[in-house]
Amino acid sequence: MQSNGDHVKEVSAFEFILLLCLFFAILSIPMNIFGFRYIAKYMAKNESYVHETCAYYKGVHKTKYSKDYYISVDGYVTTTLGFNIKDFPFNSKKKKDFYANLTDPKESACQRIKYVEIDLILTKKIFIYDYLGSKP
Repeated sequence: MQSNGDHVKEVSAFEFILLLCLFFAILSIPMNIFGFRYIAKYMAKNESYVHETCAYYKGVHKTKYSKDYYISVDGYVTTTLGFNIKDFPFNSKKKKDFYANLTDPKESACQRIKYVEIDLILTKKIFIYDYLGSKP
């Protein structure tokens, strides 16, 4: 009679890496839709997680249905697509002012912002908390 341990299949390194990638790919979908925004809202309640810096225009990010921008925040380049949260002060008239002040990178001026950064092992997300105005 065989023991139950004889039926366990050994997983190769390739299969393990493939399963790990699949796990993170499946996990990233709900995190991008729900998780990061809730984490950012929670972190924004503590002022030590809200940083002030300059955002600089880096170029145009065109999608099939919209035109967004690449911006640089503390050396991290990201798109403006989905980086705001409706409960933050940025999601008001300040958002329109921010987009109006984005210019050509040769003339790029500092756009003073406050932001919340979520820095996980495999990903980094930035959400603008507030727009403080343009700095010459």
